[in-house]
Amino acid sequence: MSDSEKLDLILSKLSENDKKFEETDKKLVEIGKKLTEVDKKLTEADRKITETDKKLTETDKKLTEVDKKLTETDKKITETDKKLDKLENDVTDIKLTLENEIRTSIVRVAEGHLDLSRKLSEATRIDDEKEMIAIRVSMLETEMRRLRQQLSQMAG
Repeated sequence: MSDSEKLDLILSKLSENDKKFEETDKKLVEIGKKLTEVDKKLTEADRKITETDKKLTETDKKLTEVDKKLTETDKKITETDKKLDKLENDVTDIKLTLENEIRTSIVRVAEGHLDLSRKLSEATRIDDEKEMIAIRVSMLETEMRRLRQQLSQMAG
């Protein structure tokens, strides 16, 4: 093979290599474009993730506030329940006092009026003592009932 043939062969191989390099360059340019598109999409996805994270953070703050308000409401309901229990006990005490002390005292006073036909000095002396003793006993019974109730509340 002559030198010129060798040179022609080298030139043809170089020309083929140039074509392959050009094709490779074109493919690299296409890959670069696609990478640019992928980078844009990743940037957009990152932006959306950041927005979503901000919204989740805000939602978490709001849920924390709602939780605090629910806790406060629960405390207020518990306090109201305690107050209602105390009020119920007070009403029961008032009913017992009305029934056991005041009614019996009124009955005794009424009975005392029936005795007006007796001698005033005898009736008032004996009845006064009876009424005072009955009233004292009634008051002591009520006081005992209250003490029992307080003891049972402390124990239970």
